Amino acid sequence: MAGLLFAAGYSLKSSADSKSLPANVTGQADYTVYFPSPMPPGYSYMKDTATFQIGQVFYKFGSGSKRVTVKEEPLPKPAPDLSLLAGYRQFSAPVGKAALGSSFGQPTAVVVTPSTVITLNGTGGVTADELMSAVKNLKNIGQSSDKKT
Repeated sequence: MAGLLFAAGYSLKSSADSKSLPANVTGQADYTVYFPSPMPPGYSYMKDTATFQIGQVFYKFGSGSKRVTVKEEPLPKPAPDLSLLAGYRQFSAPVGKAALGSSFGQPTAVVVTPSTVITLNGTGGVTADELMSAVKNLKNIGQSSDKKT
């Protein structure tokens, strides 16, 4: 029980002074890492949530009780076909092809860039418009495909 309380408290902490992901996380990726800049109005990166695990970058940003969890992973071959996502609306984002829909009643977006697949999952009242804003503001913040070996 204590562990759950610690995890819940840890996931709720955020910081308005952090504008990007730590270099010790982005530096581990051998693909381009993206971060929404600017964030949707009222949102900020949740400090200390960025991790690099199983070859993927994870981080969160939020506003009050609203949370967006981001997972970034290297682009697989073949690349995902966003048209196969039933109920999702496809659109072009500045960094690649994107689709916006919902999963388990919560807004979800998937972005396919030349080297990365990015999934954004909202909870706690995140709106589709807020998620769309984050997708449209994704910027390359670390690594590039030329680092691959």
